[in-house]
Amino acid sequence: MTALTLRVKIAEQETIKTMQFVLESMVYDACQTVADSFDIPAARAKYYGLFLIEAAPGKGKWLDNRKDLGVHCLTDGVSGVAKFLPLIAHLLSS
Repeated sequence: MTALTLRVKIAEQETIKTMQFVLESMVYDACQTVADSFDIPAARAKYYGLFLIEAAPGKGKWLDNRKDLGVHCLTDGVSGVAKFLPLIAHLLSS
């Protein structure tokens, strides 16, 4: 199993945590891990998703909860920055 390291920032807090995930795990499971790490109740956590920030300012992409992390062009040993945002932001950005 390969590892992926992401620096995750939650929308409501100024806290950034560096977290490791198994590359083959589903984005949904990664979201649950993030929610547990930030003490977000499970009832609220299902309304959040991961937004991967790209190097260019203002660029990024939502990670599909139904797919594994590897599908999103994330590779072994990659470090990146992701925001854990309410899915309402995803609907508004579409």
